[in-house]
Amino acid sequence: MNLRPLAVAVLVAAGAALPLSETISQAPRSPLAAARLVEESSGPAGLGWGKLRAWRRAGDGWLLLWQPSHGAWLLRALVEDEAKPVRWRVHAAPWLPGVRLSESLARRLIVSEGDGDTHRLERPARRDWDFAGRRVAGALELGQDLPEVAARRLGGWPALLAGALLAGAVCLVVLPGNITHRWTLALAGALAALIAVAPSIVALGYGVFRVGVRPWVAQLTLLAGLVVVCAALVALATRYGILQGRPRAVELAAAAGAGLLAGRMAPVEVGVSVAGLTARPLVWLAVVLALGYLAAVAAIGLRELLHPLRRLRLLVLACLSAAAIASAGPWLGPAAAVLFASAVARRRAAWAAATVVCFWIVGSTMASCAWVEPLRDALLVLLAGTGALASLAVAER
Repeated sequence: MNLRPLAVAVLVAAGAALPLSETISQAPRSPLAAARLVEESSGPAGLGWGKLRAWRRAGDGWLLLWQPSHGAWLLRALVEDEAKPVRWRVHAAPWLPGVRLSESLARRLIVSEGDGDTHRLERPARRDWDFAGRRVAGALELGQDLPEVAARRLGGWPALLAGALLAGAVCLVVLPGNITHRWTLALAGALAALIAVAPSIVALGYGVFRVGVRPWVAQLTLLAGLVVVCAALVALATRYGILQGRPRAVELAAAAGAGLLAGRMAPVEVGVSVAGLTARPLVWLAVVLALGYLAAVAAIGLRELLHPLRRLRLLVLACLSAAAIASAGPWLGPAAAVLFASAVARRRAAWAAATVVCFWIVGSTMASCAWVEPLRDALLVLLAGTGALASLAVAER
């Protein structure tokens, strides 16, 4: 009796029904809905906010950023998932002129009383006041302090994956095999479509917008970086290609289950931000092809590095998979793609890696988003992938 289809079915069912960790909070609303809530309910009166430029997920809420075209100030707002007052803060450029208010007038502006900590800061063209976290720049109220998102340490998994990628590039040069450029053409087309919709995805560049810098400069920097990265990926795929091979339904089904498990166990923060874009299907497609290709090359390198172990290779991959589940965190999806593709034949590594990445995105979206649009798109991808796997299985028989 062939137990592989049964094992694959159990893996896929576990990926779809795995109970989520209590530390994972689903975003109940999109960033655009959160922005409308801010604009309708609060904010500094009489201030030309400018355009909503960027957003990012921060814990149990959305951090939103507005900036006018002159770039003289930034307005940031925190919209938490629970029913709490919206917190906002204006960051004014040091050269922005104003007035020199007295302490009593500044307190009257922000309706502040008492003898709390008071700090005065003299600027060349204005006087700023700080009253225990609430600040006035000239005659402009700046709101309250907002939490800063702490930068995360990369850890050891990115270094491990980068080393496997380098080894895979060397292997494709020394042992090229039967190379096909179909993946290169597909990757180039997806990245070209991504660049075409790039103006709509600058909202992901929350950290590039700076007070005192015109927003079009930050957007141009982000777009230039995206073009350079896409061109480098296409050049890499053109130089090394990928091994030619036909997919197998059982392997792809197992890869789909592994991707769902990884996505639901460790949703990525940037995935929630991407889900708020209108062009998310194109972004997903580009990520699947680009990350799937890179994971396939890294899998080839890891496979050749473990080749001297022969039969112990699968045991080592199983141990690495357990370590990734325990410690990889947001890198669990790429790690799962590399490890799973290392367990299949070299010529089918690209299919397996891309399938893991695709269903990792689907599982992460379902685990971290609670509004309708990204869930609908993720469900469509899940149904389309299931139909493709069923058709491939019928064709193989």
